[in-house]
Amino acid sequence: MIIGGDNKKGFKIWYQFDCLGNWLLGGSITELISSRLGKSIYANHKSVFGHLNLDIFVAVLLHQLDTDHVRQCIQPEKGRKVDDEQYKKIMAFELDESLGALGVPI
Repeated sequence: MIIGGDNKKGFKIWYQFDCLGNWLLGGSITELISSRLGKSIYANHKSVFGHLNLDIFVAVLLHQLDTDHVRQCIQPEKGRKVDDEQYKKIMAFELDESLGALGVPI
């Protein structure tokens, strides 16, 4: 999807609210909640919502809106960092492996 005009401004505002929400949840003000969810699930970082099962539940809901959302949203250089090797390994997962990590049957 190409974002132009008012849509670009709306996206920027949505992005900033997401970062604010992440900060309110104990993360970095520069990182998206979905990135932290991805790091929690795929890189064994601290849970966003207090328990890994809650993080997985939210990730599955997001997957219904945008396939493989939290894995694709990982921002390796923001918040608690993911090193290059670990990031490449996470991104090399096939979709069925990624969904398996979420507990979604294939």
